[in-house]
This record gives sequence, C-alpha cells and structure tokens, in this order.
Amino acid sequence: MIEHDVNFVSGILILASSAVPLYLSFKLKKDLRVLTMLLAIFLLSHAAYHVLSVAGFEFLGEKVFEPISVIVLIVFGFAYLKTRKRQEAIA
Repeated sequence: MIEHDVNFVSGILILASSAVPLYLSFKLKKDLRVLTMLLAIFLLSHAAYHVLSVAGFEFLGEKVFEPISVIVLIVFGFAYLKTRKRQEAIA
C-alpha cells in the first residue's frame, strides 16, 4: 500500500513539474527550445509510467513508458552535449 501511494504522489509531482519546461519550450528559441522540449517529454513519459503503474497497467507502464523515458533522457544528454560543444566553438 505504501509503494502504491508513493508512486501515485511521485507521478502527480512529476506531472506538475513538467509545466515549467513545457512553458519554456514555447517561449525559448533554437537550442534551448529543443532541450526544454526533450526535458518536458521525459518528465511527461516518466509521470505516465508512475500513474499507469498505480492504475494497474503495469505492462504498459513498465514495458512501454519506462523505456521511453530512459531513451528520451539519453537523447536529452546527447542534445545537451551537442549544444554545449556548439556554444564552446562560438566562444
């Protein structure tokens, strides 16, 4: 029961925290827009994993949304490194 409650609260808090990157992704331009959009997609998919696991859709949560969130986080890391290298080349 405790794990169920923690997963539910985690999903809601992660979903709420995705509002800031979503808002910024519409206001920023170019490289930062891509980074914030990837971060927002990661947060939304990770929140979906938690909520679906609590709702009884363990297969969908653990076999679909958990790997998606990990892949998006890795893509975010590569996009960040690419952006950082580009900024270092400019400076």
